[in-house]
Amino acid sequence: MPTAANAPSPWPQAVVNDLNNRYFAESAAQIGTEETNDFIFGPLQNALRQALYDGINNGAITEAIPLGNLPDHPVLLGNPGANAARLRELLGNPPGAGGLSVQELRNLLKLEAPLAVQGQTLPGFFPFNKFSSMPLLMKAARSAQAEANNNDARKRLMVVPNCHANRLQVQGGRVVAVDTNQGVVSVPANGKVVVALGTIESARLALNSFAGLPSAQRMGRNLMAHLRSNLTIRIPRGALAGLAAAPPALQAAALFCKCRHQVNGNDFGYFHMQITAAGLGALGTDSEAELFKLIPDIDTLHRFTSASDTHVVITIRSIGEMQPQNANSFVRLDPEPDEFGAQRAFVQLQPTARDNQLWQAMDTAADQTALVFAAGGAYEVQTPAGFVAVAAGQPPSTVGGVQRRDGLGTTHHEAGTLWMGDNPAASVTDPNARFHDVTNAHALGPALQPTVGSPNPMLTSIALGRRLANHLVPVAPIPAEGPRSLFNGQNLDGWELAGQGSFVVANGVLQAGPGGDLGLLWCTTPTPRDFILRCEWRLAQANDNSGVFVRFPNPNSKGYNNTAYVAVHFGFEVQIDEAGAPDGADQHRTGAIYAEPNQAFNLQP
Repeated sequence: MPTAANAPSPWPQAVVNDLNNRYFAESAAQIGTEETNDFIFGPLQNALRQALYDGINNGAITEAIPLGNLPDHPVLLGNPGANAARLRELLGNPPGAGGLSVQELRNLLKLEAPLAVQGQTLPGFFPFNKFSSMPLLMKAARSAQAEANNNDARKRLMVVPNCHANRLQVQGGRVVAVDTNQGVVSVPANGKVVVALGTIESARLALNSFAGLPSAQRMGRNLMAHLRSNLTIRIPRGALAGLAAAPPALQAAALFCKCRHQVNGNDFGYFHMQITAAGLGALGTDSEAELFKLIPDIDTLHRFTSASDTHVVITIRSIGEMQPQNANSFVRLDPEPDEFGAQRAFVQLQPTARDNQLWQAMDTAADQTALVFAAGGAYEVQTPAGFVAVAAGQPPSTVGGVQRRDGLGTTHHEAGTLWMGDNPAASVTDPNARFHDVTNAHALGPALQPTVGSPNPMLTSIALGRRLANHLVPVAPIPAEGPRSLFNGQNLDGWELAGQGSFVVANGVLQAGPGGDLGLLWCTTPTPRDFILRCEWRLAQANDNSGVFVRFPNPNSKGYNNTAYVAVHFGFEVQIDEAGAPDGADQHRTGAIYAEPNQAFNLQP
């Protein structure tokens, strides 16, 4: 979340603190960026990484941020005190690393690309695609179905297919209903609505729904994306130290170089270079072929073992941030309606003079990086007509016909249209992602970002999502002193089910699901001989019948077919039944020791 020219950050400080102190680390672990590239290693990776490391340290890449000024690779978030042996292991034990200091090893590790690809997972589970939320959504929907015993009224999550949200109905400053192509969905009095349709569509829905509210005039402004350039070169294997004598087999590499453009000593803008490489044959032109497209298996393994390479193809992809609050970049409503009768979005994205200056700096840095890898020798640059030879020491920009720059918006990293801020008059949403003029509507995704930075906005979006979830459904902390909590509000650790039915943790509370016979959730944590039990309870219906059993032995100790009856036969039940079935007598009503006249606990409802 960089800010150019030493200006104050437009990000709310509370959000910055939460992201840096907690949510970035949690989100990095969730999507796998805390791992190194466990499937990218070997001589090519080592040689390119060392060449880039030396080029940054000797000033050959003038706008690369000094490695000592960068934070550690995310792999060290959970192990900040890693020793030299562990750091060398994370780097793949490259030759010569034994003579490097711990700080040098940490700096070398900063060049590893955080690809966020979960290459390893739990046994029996397939890795999930970091760019798709569908696997996690499917898992959550199935969990909700299992928890509710197929009772739709009790599901915490439902996925409705072929449902298009047209607009949100607002009354009295809150969303009361959602208009969809399948009908109107009412929002309960305590319900929350989260708009998470992507930057463009979220802005369109907000504009279609909140017209007339004070903040509507700002919705859709501040549209940003990423500047992107691509340069592909081909160098002889011998140009990279340590690679000439390596086995001639196909290899892949992936590196990351963070840069900043400065003017008069002030930060002007940020960008980074994603460097991918493959050791291909003389006719190869795709540095990402092995990295993203080739999946070796038993049928194609021989292609890898029999390959003979003479050149290395390297792609330098530069990605830079766009200037925020550009009046010429926006999303607005188009008069033409879509197939559901709602106005379409009209999108305009234009670079500023500042953006073009940063773009030129990105291309210059890529030229310098290409010369670092060429190591003073001749090399080739890819053009639409094929590779063109370049004399030693000459930058790639001397080759004509190279189309480096991608069109704006082609990276699909749009952001900013519902940006958050402390000042309601200068932002669309507040630090908790809530629309300023709507009490129960929130936004999610890159649309919340006041600035876009140069990295993929996915990690920030996930971090903001986790933060919003904890804000909307906070988990009550367990008190450090006083009564000991037997239930942690998050899972069933320390509890075991006896008999039938089910118990699930939903929104920080225990919910019971009936079965065909008696069921009991009992606490496996030993309690003292004398204790005071305090609990809160809630009945879903007036005639529900439940209870709390105390002073019974381990349900598994009696050999019962239905072990829940051990509590019935050997313990005492504090009744929870407002009707007092079957006869309405006091000894059968809530708070009574069931069937024991004149004996009752004081239950707190």
